[in-house]
Amino acid sequence: MTPTNVMNSQTISTNGKVNGTPLPPRAGRFLRARRPAESRPGGGRQRGGRPGRRAPTAWQRARLFLAAALAVVVADLGTKALASASLQRYRPVEVAGEWVRLTLGYNGGVAFGLFATDGPGVVIATGLVVAALAVWAVWTLRDPATPRRAALALGLVLGGGVANLLDRIGDGRVTDFLDVGLGAHRWPTFNLADVAIVVGVALLMAWSYRQPPTEEAPAPLPSP
Repeated sequence: MTPTNVMNSQTISTNGKVNGTPLPPRAGRFLRARRPAESRPGGGRQRGGRPGRRAPTAWQRARLFLAAALAVVVADLGTKALASASLQRYRPVEVAGEWVRLTLGYNGGVAFGLFATDGPGVVIATGLVVAALAVWAVWTLRDPATPRRAALALGLVLGGGVANLLDRIGDGRVTDFLDVGLGAHRWPTFNLADVAIVVGVALLMAWSYRQPPTEEAPAPLPSP
């Protein structure tokens, strides 16, 4: 009988004993090292996580998601109110020279002034997009393989969408005040909600790219 068959036929305890018989220290360490990773304390790999790290619960993911979304909504609406009260429309205030300025403007289209139009069409379209994002976020957060960083990214995206929707409901326009560029070459003005959406989408793309393939358990060895 080979040494492997002997180890398979005997009971190896966690304190370095075989069938209740103490082993020399070196032999005990050798046998414990051969134990499967799943049977070691803190061993094994959680799906989507590092070895020994427990996957977040659904409540932990939901709490991080809601906190991120609420923080974006409060920060965005607060800065928009402050900009409307302290800035004059289309009169830039330099923050970092011509690179970063505060320029108050109102956007009747979608993000960065695209597809500007009058009427309730943009408000309805924005509401439908936000509703679809909410459904997708709930479905994603219920998946046990969803990590915390994905919950954070989803909160940023949905929080930005909700903030812009709330700002648009009154008159169909969104308040923009962040202005970056150099001289006449400038990016369309935007707001903190737009920043949160872009950052959240980038994080989701990074998570999708780095997500490891599903690991399959190895087939058990045939009995001797």
